[in-house]
Amino acid sequence: QRAMETADKARLYHLAHDFEDIARTYGKVILSELHLPRKDRTILPCSLGGVAGGDKYIARGILFKLVRDVRVGDRYIYGGAKPRPDLAAKAAAQELKVIDAFYRASRLTEAVEKAVRVPLQVMVDYAGHRLLCMPLLPVDNTTLIYGGDNQRIFPGTAHPEVKTRVDLATREMGLAKHIIKGADITISADMEVHLAKDKRTYLLDCARGMPPQHPRCVTHLNLEPQAIYYRMFRPEFVREWAAGGHAALSSDALSGFACKSRDYKTHNETLFKATRHLLQTVLPKVCTALDRGDYDSTGKKHHHHVRAQQKNTNSAASLSFSAAQLVEIGGMMVAYMRTKGINVHHLGLVRDTCKDVTVRNAFLVEMLARALKQRIRDKQRDTLRFCARRPSSFQLTHAAATILTHFAKNKPEESRRVSESVREKFGEVALKGWLMA
Repeated sequence: QRAMETADKARLYHLAHDFEDIARTYGKVILSELHLPRKDRTILPCSLGGVAGGDKYIARGILFKLVRDVRVGDRYIYGGAKPRPDLAAKAAAQELKVIDAFYRASRLTEAVEKAVRVPLQVMVDYAGHRLLCMPLLPVDNTTLIYGGDNQRIFPGTAHPEVKTRVDLATREMGLAKHIIKGADITISADMEVHLAKDKRTYLLDCARGMPPQHPRCVTHLNLEPQAIYYRMFRPEFVREWAAGGHAALSSDALSGFACKSRDYKTHNETLFKATRHLLQTVLPKVCTALDRGDYDSTGKKHHHHVRAQQKNTNSAASLSFSAAQLVEIGGMMVAYMRTKGINVHHLGLVRDTCKDVTVRNAFLVEMLARALKQRIRDKQRDTLRFCARRPSSFQLTHAAATILTHFAKNKPEESRRVSESVREKFGEVALKGWLMA
């Protein structure tokens, strides 16, 4: 925090590098010993409260949160009837997006020494599991001043200067003021602002910081009530939506936190309009730009469109690219989509809307790669559980190699599982025309 206050970039760089290195080292130990008896573990879990955050560990001044789909009653938070570790991991990744957006917005509205802080965080993925790592901060139940925990909502009125700073940043992000249990707040009901014992203010638990996309509009994906916890708008879209003169979006829309509030229906209607605008207006414009190749920040057309024009046939141009080249092209296009506020889970719809053959094939390769990555993670989790006493990197690598080999050899069972994963992630529309050549 002192390095941030002095804006010492060199010190910040070394601090971030050291933090990531230590987090990965100890995170690997925690995950490797996940299925060992408690008495045989090097780092033991601790009780710090909370449900959705999963098990928690402390080592070297770092708090490690194990990302899991936790069962509450007879339902899982993200998967519903069955646990979905992939959706839990997706929800955890939202936290980093939100704190990055808040950090940028707060720097536009406040000086560094006055701004509400967000902790340094890193995700550690190993053996199919995910850890969210952050420094251990001097906060507890007595330091919460704005936001809410499992039982209470703190309106922030006892610390108006802190509430004002938070509200300025969230307004810059495009988030709406809304009512939760009679309190006007701009953050989600389970986000927390703490006045820590070091006299600094911190924003924590930001996984639900972005508004969800309305399930009734996202008809190309599976209709799941719990999708509001992991299918969120991207910060870029939320900001542009509000900047365009529309009513700001509430991060608690559609949630049980706000269901008894008098502005609940209004925020839900705004959310519906925003989701429809994203899919019916923004997405087609992005697809048109992708077809033209006009997605470079310099305004230049990309090489695959130039080659297509030279050959004067889309089919020949597409077939002339290797899978590695299509992966590269797909990566560039996904990056462009994100800058326009289009989520990756809409890849199937984007591919179906695009006309250019190379674009469609590149997105197909991108979706297959993501489905294979999920299959590898599932296999590695099983491997870690079955080899709990003697886990090794060789066993995990062998698990990944087995998946890739079976898919490359077009083994029917593996091809079926990958296609099911593509359908589950990107909808039935993603499977239209597996090869456009």
